[in-house]
Amino acid sequence: MSKKDVEELKKPDQFQVFFNKLLDYYALNRKKVLLMAGAVMGLLAVVVAWGTYRHYYQKHAWEQYVKIEGTAVKESSSNPANELIKNYKRVISNYPDSQAANLSYYRLGNLYFDQNDLDASISSYETFLANASDQNELKVLAYSGLSYCHEAKKDFQKALQALQQAEKIEAVRSLETFVYRDMGRIYEKMGNSKEALKSYQKALEQSADPTFTMFIKRKIALLS
Repeated sequence: MSKKDVEELKKPDQFQVFFNKLLDYYALNRKKVLLMAGAVMGLLAVVVAWGTYRHYYQKHAWEQYVKIEGTAVKESSSNPANELIKNYKRVISNYPDSQAANLSYYRLGNLYFDQNDLDASISSYETFLANASDQNELKVLAYSGLSYCHEAKKDFQKALQALQQAEKIEAVRSLETFVYRDMGRIYEKMGNSKEALKSYQKALEQSADPTFTMFIKRKIALLS
């Protein structure tokens, strides 16, 4: 064994030194250590409890939501749309901070539009949009629905603005041909044939449906 090896063996064990220091610190600060440990355990308990609560909160909200389509529309119901509206509102009332509640706002926007209650439809769509992710295709459809509402109210500028917002969303890729088509229609109603033509050309570039393509080509021919 070399002299260097002997010197290494004579040195104190680093782990043992560290452990002894911990014991010394604990002996001198026992009350403080126990208070800190209690605080950490209490925080962990709160985090676990909150996570468990949110899990079951969302779970129960979805359970109530998925039952709507199967239970709200019955043969005995004289007005299925009103039944759906009532039940979607119940989800929102019972679980206001849930994903199911936000999706209920989107459904309400569609139902109110079908009933020509445009203000209620606009309010519902806007609430959904305020909380929806840009990766959600329904956000594109909600902007489109919002545009239809403003178009029905003859507020073409707001209708166009809604479509321009839809155009910016990441999830628009699979729906942009319809967004550009609607833009073209709005521009036509605003008397802006130049921008209408540009929008229809963009819609044509994205179109994969023969019938839709024929329709867009006809619109372009009329404006050219």
